[in-house]
Amino acid sequence: IEMNSTNTSGSIYAYLMYYGYNSHAHNNTIKTNKAGGYTRAYVVYAGDKDSATNNTIEILGNTYTYNYLAYSCVAHYVVDNDVYIETNNRTIYGTYIGYDNGIFANNKIVHQSNTGTVTGLYMDYANGSRIYNNLIVTKTDGTNYGARAYYVYPSTSFFNNTVYTTGTGSSNYNIYVYNSSSSYGIKMYNNIFYKTGSSGYNAYVRSADQVFSDHNLYYKPSGDIFDGVKTEANLHDWRKGTGLDRNSIFYDVEFTDAANHDFSIIASSENAWAVNARAMHDTARKTDYASQAVPQFTEDGVPDIGAFEVMPTSTPPLAIASPAAPVANSTQTFTFGQDTVLTMECGATVPVSYDVRQYAGTKATPVPAGLERMFFYTEGTPATFSHSYKANTYYKDSWLGNIPIEEDAVMARKSDAGGWVGYNYNNAFRDVENNVLSTAGTIDSVGSYTAVRNGRIGIRCVYPTTGIRFSNI
Repeated sequence: IEMNSTNTSGSIYAYLMYYGYNSHAHNNTIKTNKAGGYTRAYVVYAGDKDSATNNTIEILGNTYTYNYLAYSCVAHYVVDNDVYIETNNRTIYGTYIGYDNGIFANNKIVHQSNTGTVTGLYMDYANGSRIYNNLIVTKTDGTNYGARAYYVYPSTSFFNNTVYTTGTGSSNYNIYVYNSSSSYGIKMYNNIFYKTGSSGYNAYVRSADQVFSDHNLYYKPSGDIFDGVKTEANLHDWRKGTGLDRNSIFYDVEFTDAANHDFSIIASSENAWAVNARAMHDTARKTDYASQAVPQFTEDGVPDIGAFEVMPTSTPPLAIASPAAPVANSTQTFTFGQDTVLTMECGATVPVSYDVRQYAGTKATPVPAGLERMFFYTEGTPATFSHSYKANTYYKDSWLGNIPIEEDAVMARKSDAGGWVGYNYNNAFRDVENNVLSTAGTIDSVGSYTAVRNGRIGIRCVYPTTGIRFSNI
């Protein structure tokens, strides 16, 4: 379907499916170019069990634009579509998805204007839909919404999407959640919310009620990150004030070619570790945007944040230490992207320096064959090793690996030239609510840390042993 018009008023209507039932639109192209007025494209509208796959929609000119990719539909399946809309100064109302129990995945949505208001994905009264692996790109110096959730229901899941916005307007958001009552909310997790400019916010959430938001990556060069229920410039205060994003991260990432809308992650960049192995598992998502297989269960590995999986080939960046060097009889905290990696409760003597790196998604080695352990280790490099202290090691639920349950995990330590040793049974401390593993008392040598199954690796004691008997050795 191709329609061009030099008229500056009136409307263009382009239809693929309108009030369909169990219908399918595949490999179609809609192209329009109109000098003014309105353009409305109806791909799947008011249908039941309809599907739309591998379609291309290109809307140019300078019109007020609506793109109903899956609107007022029940049980829709909308996958692998490519949308490009561009205006000069007119409003792009959005690519719409609305109503019940649909799959909306692997779509590429690029909306841009010089100064017009732009919405990328408009989720309108979505209920029970699963929206994932989408690339959403918006650009305007006017009002800018990458993704807009308007009266969406809490059963809707928005996950593993990459939302990228550029522009200088003050009303400028990656995600905008308008939930004015407890009937409305959303689950949003494993997403990249990336802004190239400092104006506006990564996320607006009107109310934290009925909203689940976690394991997301946020980035903008400076300024406030969050708005709505609270306005905050960092994750710590946002978590404290809303209870949201406990495992999310704030960090820059390097895309392969953002200017040409390639949002795969550069594996050789140390920033790839901000994406790698930081997501939750979701068995609805079998592959990423590039059809690469995604770990389904904790024993298989850990999925990544955003629409693309990546396996870093670089060394992780150093965690940020506060204070910068250990101080006797005080606590040193290490964070990565405003997420806590490790705290060290120092004793009377300390190393003059201590560098920490977190290897998310990677199991510690070498270990005895068959040892159950988590998919992470925290590498510590101290200037000197022999000091009395207590280490509190932080982990994610998705890193559990092949340890049967969280309550069966204990901290293991590797120091100097020694191997991994576990702190088991009454020598172990665990806080499964806050995902912390430690020891019941102080230990004597600074090093690296991971999590293993209780009682399965060489035992180290922090309390004197009692009631032990050896026989027939």
